[in-house]
Order: sequence, then C-alpha cells, then structure tokens
Amino acid sequence: MIINSRSYDAPISKKREDELARSPFAERFARLVTSFSGGDRSNIFALYGEWGSGKTSTWTLIRVEIDRMDTKPLIVEFSPWAYSSYDQVVGGFFHELLVVLRHEPAMMLVFQKMAPVAHFLTGLGSAALMAAGADPSGTTAILAPAAIAAGAAAKVIAKEAKAAADRSLTELRADVAKALIKVKRPILILVDDVDRLPPAQVTALFQLVRVNASLPLVNYLLLMDREMVEGALEEQGFAKSYLEKIVQFGIDLPRAASEDLHAMAIRRVMHELEVEEKTRLKDRFEQATKTAAGLLDTPRAIGQVAESFGFLLEFFRNDKVLEVDPVDLFLLELLRCRAPRLYAFIRDEMGSYGSWDAVLPYLPKDEKAKNKRKERLESVLDQYVGVMRKALQDVFDALLPGFVSGAESSQDDFAECRLCSSAHFRNYFELTVPREHPSQAELESVVVSQTQRVTNSRVLALIDRYGWDITISALQAKVRRETTVGVIGALTSSLWIADRRRLEGTGPGAALLPTSGIGVLTVSFLRRINDIKKREQILRDAWTESGHFGLFYRVVAAEQYEARRTEQQYESIFPPDTLKRLRREAVGVAKKVFDSNGAMQNPMLTWLLAYNSQAEGPDAVFSWIRSLLADRSRLAGFLCNVIRLNRQGDPEEKLELNLGVLASYFAIDASLLAATEDTAGLSEEYAMVIQQAHAIALAATTKGQTTAAPSVGEFPKLLPFVPDLM
Repeated sequence: MIINSRSYDAPISKKREDELARSPFAERFARLVTSFSGGDRSNIFALYGEWGSGKTSTWTLIRVEIDRMDTKPLIVEFSPWAYSSYDQVVGGFFHELLVVLRHEPAMMLVFQKMAPVAHFLTGLGSAALMAAGADPSGTTAILAPAAIAAGAAAKVIAKEAKAAADRSLTELRADVAKALIKVKRPILILVDDVDRLPPAQVTALFQLVRVNASLPLVNYLLLMDREMVEGALEEQGFAKSYLEKIVQFGIDLPRAASEDLHAMAIRRVMHELEVEEKTRLKDRFEQATKTAAGLLDTPRAIGQVAESFGFLLEFFRNDKVLEVDPVDLFLLELLRCRAPRLYAFIRDEMGSYGSWDAVLPYLPKDEKAKNKRKERLESVLDQYVGVMRKALQDVFDALLPGFVSGAESSQDDFAECRLCSSAHFRNYFELTVPREHPSQAELESVVVSQTQRVTNSRVLALIDRYGWDITISALQAKVRRETTVGVIGALTSSLWIADRRRLEGTGPGAALLPTSGIGVLTVSFLRRINDIKKREQILRDAWTESGHFGLFYRVVAAEQYEARRTEQQYESIFPPDTLKRLRREAVGVAKKVFDSNGAMQNPMLTWLLAYNSQAEGPDAVFSWIRSLLADRSRLAGFLCNVIRLNRQGDPEEKLELNLGVLASYFAIDASLLAATEDTAGLSEEYAMVIQQAHAIALAATTKGQTTAAPSVGEFPKLLPFVPDLM
C-alpha cells in the first residue's frame, strides 16, 4: 500500500515541489511586493485564482523568494477561514499579528502600541491575555508559542492598555503609526482563503483591512477567487466595485500550462500504483489523463481525484490482486468527484444488476427504450458546458465504448475486469467482488498453484461455487495471454478431471455443453504453445490424469473436422499427419469403449459413435448398433442413454421413448419388434424402455409404416450436439 505523505488539498512546502513551473512568476511577484512595501504608505495586493488553482502553493514560492532577500518585510500569515464569527475573525487577526511582533525584538515598540488597538477593536478582554499567549477568539485553532507567555511582556501590555483606556481609536492608531515609522520595517500580512468565508465574514474581513489600511508600512496580500468574493459582497449588498476600492494592486495567477497539468496528473496517479502496475498501465493512464484533461484542470482537482483513487484501490486489492481495472476506476472516480450527476447516471442506468452475463448490454433491445436512455444521457451532459462537457462525453465513451456504437464488450474487457463487463460492473459501485463471479485473487490462486493436486482442488472449488459456465469463462479470460507450459498443462488437466467427475456423477443425460466449452478452451490453451510436441504432451497428460477419453476424442475430432470443412484453411493446433495419427488412436480406443461393460453408462456414448462414424464411415457404427438387437440389456441401456441425452432434463424423471429418437438409430421393422418382445431379467427401468420400443415397433409394423435405418447422410445429423462439434 502506497501512502501519500501530503493531502491533496495541502499546499506545497518547498520550492522543489513546484510541478507547475510557477517559481519564475513567484520570484518576480516577490520582488514587486517587497519593493512596493518599502515606503511609508500601506498597500493592499491581491492574487486572484479560482479554487484549487494553487494560490497558496504559489504563496509558498513567493515567501521562499522573500526569505532569501537581505531587506525583507516581516511576514504575518492569517487564515480567516479558521474562525466562525466576526468577533473571532477580528480576534484571530490581532492574535496572529501580535504573536509575530512579539517574537521580533526590533518590533517590540510596535507590539506594545498595537496591543491597545487590538484590545479596543476586539472588545474581548484584557490585551494582556494576548501577550500571555491566549487566543482571544476563544478558538483553539491557533496557539501562540510558549515564549509569548513571558511575564515581562504581559506587564508591559497591561500598563499600555491601562494608559490607553481613555483614549480614542484615532489616537491609538497614531501611536502605532509613529512606532512603525520609527522602526522602519515593513509588515506584509498574508490573508489566505478569503473565498472560503461566508459572505458576512468576507465583508467583516474587508472592514478590518480598511481600518488598518492607513497604517504606514503595513501591507496586505489577499489570496482569493475573485468571482466568488464579488458574489459574496453582492449578497451582502455591496457592489462589485467595492473590491476595487479595497485592492490597489491585483494580479491573476497565471494559468497552469496544459502539459504541466497533464504531467502532474500522471505523476500523482502513477504514485498510487504498485511497480508492476506502473509498467503495465503507463500508456493507458497517459491516454486516460489526456481524455480527461478538461476535468483535471486545477492542481486541487488532480490531487483530489488521485488521492481518492489511491484510497479506493485498496478496497479492491485482494491478496495484492486487483479486482477492477485501475484505469476505469480512475475515470469513474474522476466522474464521482467532478460530475456526480453523470456518475449517478452510469450507476443507475447502465447497471446489469441481479444477473451474470459475459458482456454488458449497453442498450435495451427495444428501440424506444434505447432512444430514451440516450436522451437521458444527453440531458445529464447538457448540465455541463464547454470544455467540461466535451471531456465528460469523452470519459463516458472511454468507460462504456459500446453505448454509442452498440457493440458488446469483448473478452479482453471481461478479462481485465473492465467496467463495461457486466460480470464486474456492479463491483465498481458496491466496493466488493460480485457474488456471481470469482474474484481475481481466487483466479490468481489457480494460476500460481505449485502442484496438480492443489490446482485440481481450487478449480473444483470455483466450479462448486460459481458453476461451470462462469468458471470456464473467468479462467479463459484470466489466462488469455498465459504461455507457460506448466500453467497451461496443470489448468487443462484440472478442468478435464473436474468434467470427468461431473459426468460420472450425473451419468447419461449429463449436460455436455460444459464438456464442449472445455474442449474449446483446451484448443485455445494449446494454441499458445509454439512447440507441437509440447501441445500433444499437454493433451495426453490431461487424458492420462483425468481418464477423460471422450474429451480427448472430442478435441481431436473437432480439429480434424474443422480442417476438412474449410479445406485446410482452418489453422489446426496439429499438422494433418499428427491429427491422422491421433484420430486412428482414438478410433481404436473408442471401439474398446463400445464393447466395454460400462459403455451404456457413458454420457458421451453417442458423441463417440458420431466421431467414429466420421472417421470410419457410418457402416461400422451401424453395424455396432445393430449388434445391440442381440443383447436386450445392452439395447435397453443404449436407449436409456440416448433418451437422456436428447431430453437433457431431470435424471430422475420417468423415461419416455418416442419414434423420433428410436428411428435416429434403428430401422423400425420386424427385427426391432422381435428384439423387444421379452423383458425377462431386466431392471424395471430397462424393461419399461424395451416395452416402449416394442410398442412403437408393433404399431409401425401393424400399420405397415416400417422405416429403414438412417442413411449415411442422415446419421450424423440426427445426433445431438454433433453437427458442428461445438
């Protein structure tokens, strides 16, 4: 975790922290202020700049330059924002002034003469309290140093206050003026945060400044947002011109160059990232900050968003793994800070809450609803103007690129936990990992597993918790660029093992779409391995460790099928000679499976038949199917298998054989009728299915509606899931 040592709202404290190249301006401004402050007159300077533009930081640079001068004014810094009422503002002003004067031996005479004036204007009690170090405002925002509590100083001030009890303010001010002229050292009073004051306190502050403006050698530098202060004065019944009567020399803070703001934004944002993230995301953050330049227009805006972004990053770090895309999080947080209405629109209008999907449906399918959503977006954006509106549109398009184009988010969006992937969308707003989707930490734990056993257990845990579809999609996205043989091999074997257990646990009728999905994923994994021999080894290892021959055959058959279908334009994971060798091997193993005792309980039995039909021609497969007529038990097992495969329903549901399923594999004729006459020795389920087959055959033969066995062209098409080999 990276912690920034300085709050985004804190001004810089050293010249080397100047990120906006304002030091040359500060040097000239300091020279002018000190030269104009050297006479007997009083001057009021103003440095104008909007909120967050860096006025206080520029003052830091100005003071650095003043402190380097041989002849320089005594500086008093006062922030009226720390006080909550007129009396506190006045008291706080004199408190800060007296504290500074007290610590300058050469200014002791001014200190002594100023205290009665402070006592007169504040009406807060004995000025000796000030000399003793108490804050006359009654606040604890500012405490004088312990040295100010010197007893001698308190006695002197008490004596001055007593002598001044019967004198007018004019007389007291005259004493201060004489002391200032005698000492001949100018005073520069910096008043910051004027624009943060409530309107009533703004006028109070200016009245205080005017009261003391005629004192020689006392100068003021006011830092403020001019428009905001003028607005506050108007609210109190003063014309805008009132400010001109107060300020003699006003100057606008130079606007920061766009390239300096961009560089500042990059530095601040990159500071919040870990080393690996900086390397991986540098280019994307460069583009993101350029896109959002109209919103990152002040140092405060940059600091606020960067600091808030860094804070939120820690919400999404799970065992050092980020659960969101950092660039999207930055842009979204930028909207939350700078354009909350647009942020709320994205949160409330674009969410895909309550359901998981691979991609975010940007727009409703209904054309009217689609147009209404676009109109609502425009109405939100129209609340902003100029450069800011353009920047907001650009940021919105970067976060949700398909909103305008209508395109769905991509696999890469899903893999990178982008906002535009509905699997991750709600995560950005709930500050947690969506319940429907594995966390990045869970996925990472699979990738970094040290042993096959650990990988197996973690993959199975994901499947148990999130289901097959989500787990396969999530793992595919997670390792989409993985090329390490060990990682790919371990993950492939684990998925095969999990699928074999699933099929065995369910038996015939088990859903084969997950198997198909793992086959596709296996092919995509193997494509990342350049060495053909290593590809084959990974495939064989997965078969050996899982015992999942059906999946092995499915991968080999599908690759060969695609290559033939596209006349070798399809780029297979194996060259033709390797595919032929693997296919011959698979055909031989499949024949052994067909003749085994457990063949009728194999959920992939019909797939294997289809693969062998394509490899050897349908005659060999038809021959095996016809052989079932001589064994009622195997015939019944086969029929139960194909019924469940076609139905894909509840395995406990009563089996019902229909003519369509039966005719997909057998001729409906006297041979079938004879083979299904007897049910002796069969289980209840087997007997029921044989009876159903017999009834279908009897009805067909009685009515003279017998059918021949499926033709060579028809047979593969009648096998579910086989035509495109998924």
